[in-house]
Amino acid sequence: MTRMRLWGLRLFVCLCVSVCCAAGAVRKPLGLYAHVNQSDAVGSYPGKAPSESVLHGYLQNLYAGLLYIRV
Repeated sequence: MTRMRLWGLRLFVCLCVSVCCAAGAVRKPLGLYAHVNQSDAVGSYPGKAPSESVLHGYLQNLYAGLLYIRV
């Protein structure tokens, strides 16, 4: 019985290692990525220092504009 458990454990470890290796090979970034420096984005606000809610809306529009696909 001990020999059977040892064989099962070896099989389990081999399967786990193969699944981990396969999962690592499959995971690749997909899609479109944009990096925006937050201080530059806030500094690009036209006008004087905005309130938090106005700045939030401005940044949402800025990010949406970056991700908008023009056809």
